[in-house]
Amino acid sequence: MKTIFKILIAVSVLFFAGIVLFSLNLMTTDSSANEEIIQISSNASIPYYTYSEMKEKSDLIVYGTVVEISNSKWSTSDGKQPKGVHKEERITEKGEKGIYFTFDLLPNEGIYTDMTFLIEECYKGNITKSEKIIIRSFGGTVGEFKMNDVEALNPEDFKEGEKLVLYLTKDATGTIKDVGPEHYVILTPRGKLSFNGEVLINADGEKVSLNETQIGFKN
Repeated sequence: MKTIFKILIAVSVLFFAGIVLFSLNLMTTDSSANEEIIQISSNASIPYYTYSEMKEKSDLIVYGTVVEISNSKWSTSDGKQPKGVHKEERITEKGEKGIYFTFDLLPNEGIYTDMTFLIEECYKGNITKSEKIIIRSFGGTVGEFKMNDVEALNPEDFKEGEKLVLYLTKDATGTIKDVGPEHYVILTPRGKLSFNGEVLINADGEKVSLNETQIGFKN
């Protein structure tokens, strides 16, 4: 029986525009089981904005469709697992084998996921109908590692074919802003609005009236 001990490793990572604290939690398994996905969770501080404030702070406010969700990637220069991630097997006090991970991540090292978004309407910003843009989401799964954020939006919060209203900003201050193609990030989770019949729902599960969006949106 091979037991993977439950470990909590806090790693401070500067990702996008804020400091994110990661914790690693390894679940118990045995040698006959499939390889476990190692969950690395964070809890970033997300500001609260009204829709009036989001309208002011956004570079783009658009309506359109998620047409593609790309494979998640490490933000390293070569796209490979950071050298600071170490995996080793040790013998426990009970004589059993345990797998241990240690992380020594640089400030710009993390997992991200890019999505292609097809513009159908633009309510703020200089962008044309039928243009495609890249939207970046924190986190994702690469190999045996999965990163997500408890407070922010994660790749699994999006679906291909989903129609959304998005409040976006350029990724101008994050430490991986220059990694990959030019892209945008969603201002806050409340800046992602989807449809439930004729009602708009934000990522916090709140109903949002068309008037509240402050953009004159009409479905």
